[in-house]
Amino acid sequence: MAKNILSRINAFMSRPIHIATIQGSGYEELALEEAQRQGELTRRYLSGDALFVALNEAVDALLKVAPKECDVLIEACGVYMSHVEFIEPHTFLFTGNNDAGDKTFVVAHYSQVTARVVFMKPKAPDRVIVGFARKNPS
Repeated sequence: MAKNILSRINAFMSRPIHIATIQGSGYEELALEEAQRQGELTRRYLSGDALFVALNEAVDALLKVAPKECDVLIEACGVYMSHVEFIEPHTFLFTGNNDAGDKTFVVAHYSQVTARVVFMKPKAPDRVIVGFARKNPS
């Protein structure tokens, strides 16, 4: 069964196709499946998912080696961030404090983010570890 479907897909994908050729040919379902697959691949490559995962993993890795009394923060855009929100598919909202201690927000497209995960002596009585959130706007 799967071999038959694969041979149909290969035959379908190996020749130039016009929409008139697809309609009524029995390949509509295959064409739709392929278009959905290509759309998912494009969405995955043109999103901030990988950056969000990488930031999470970097914080987890640093937590294993940082002294227990130190804060673990993300430095991005010259600001130490205590919270990262990923607004799918490509926007990040960073929340933190600037050098003067003022609350600061940075909004950035994933392609514009350069970040470092750092640990430092705490500036407040309670330890701060970067928090993460994922938000789907739809």
